[in-house]
Amino acid sequence: MKAATLFAINFAQSALGQNACSNPGCSNPPCAAPLVNDVGCTTVSGTEVYNHAFIGVGDAIGSNAHIFGPFEAGFSSKQDSLIVGWGCTDPSAAYDSAGGKDLDIAEASVAYECGIDFPRLVGSDYIGIVGYCGGRTSDYHFHRSFNCLYSESGGHSTQIGDAASHALYGKWEHFSERKLPYLDACGGHFGFTPESPQTEVYHYHVQDTAPFSIGCYGPSASGGLVPLATCRALYDDCGDGVENMQTKDGSVPYDRWCPCFDADGSNVGNEELRAISASQNWFYEGDEGGEPTPSATPAPEPAVACGDSEDWYYKKEQKNCEWVAENTETRCSKKGTLDGEEVEAKKACLKTCGQCEPEPTPTPTPESPEQCEDDESWYKKEGQEGKTCAVWVSKNPEDRCNKKGYIADGSKVRASEACCATCGTGRRLLSRRYEDAVV
Repeated sequence: MKAATLFAINFAQSALGQNACSNPGCSNPPCAAPLVNDVGCTTVSGTEVYNHAFIGVGDAIGSNAHIFGPFEAGFSSKQDSLIVGWGCTDPSAAYDSAGGKDLDIAEASVAYECGIDFPRLVGSDYIGIVGYCGGRTSDYHFHRSFNCLYSESGGHSTQIGDAASHALYGKWEHFSERKLPYLDACGGHFGFTPESPQTEVYHYHVQDTAPFSIGCYGPSASGGLVPLATCRALYDDCGDGVENMQTKDGSVPYDRWCPCFDADGSNVGNEELRAISASQNWFYEGDEGGEPTPSATPAPEPAVACGDSEDWYYKKEQKNCEWVAENTETRCSKKGTLDGEEVEAKKACLKTCGQCEPEPTPTPTPESPEQCEDDESWYKKEGQEGKTCAVWVSKNPEDRCNKKGYIADGSKVRASEACCATCGTGRRLLSRRYEDAVV
């Protein structure tokens, strides 16, 4: 990629008039999507919620706006005033001439290098590379989120755009039932839509994490879902080198300009996407690690329970109480949004921030099975070694005990097995990984 050309594409557009979006074609899928410029075009309009750069609260975002891929082109001295506006005392700390980082990694890198919270909300101003709605500049182009283009209500999200030959919808497979779609490496799947309620069709969904919209254009050559390896084979930049990107949460292995992400959200990992083998095309929110279980009956909760709000978030929806749990020392004091009001995390994430009365520890009976100890070597994934049984799983065992991670010998193990004390399994499960298992 030529950095100077990409800088001009991504930042000089603010000096231009509104340009018409050009939806690319893909006559023989699967096809690679452009790494810069339009990967699709919006089909609906929206309204900006916060001030950001050239866009103000209440400004209209017209339809046929550009949908760009996940990547930033990089930053140089040409963006000094922009970088200083983010809060970087020394703008050169954020320079990145190579580009090719997705928006999440790019913002996490800036936050680390400049020592700031980024993105962040200051009054009615959203400070980030892109605005709250996921786009920027007077010639508006989206990179992610798209949350100003559809409402979170009802069933299947409404259509917000077109990408090559198929429609792009909001993130929900069924909002009121809290169902999210399993997606292939291109970001699509087969299912019913508001426009096709009787016949399953291939379509894309917005995602909270990279690639955010389009990883490639599907379906596969055989008319099915697109696996991870097929997506990466479409791009010369996939597999051409791995760098460790520094963030406040640690080092993240990353492959610049590769838009194909695995089931763990990594564009260098090889965990196949669950859409390829899942028996259904959706999963319940918070249960992406396993098969959908619609018939499961949740355990009854006390009439009055002290817990975490499901609706509170800090700046963007994915920064919820689970995000707070990753660093309670600093994040419990963050002010986020709950029901349109500014609320501190510790007043919304009561359980995570230690505001609940401790539950009494049950006294083991003589008939109880022998208790076990957590495997201290277990961690969530590479780059997140700090997410252990004690530090991470214990903050939200109800959701996290089903997550897979790694133990000392490199084996992939669910937290419920490795973190048996934290998850309340009572004893280690019989496994080749635990030769000293209690019988």
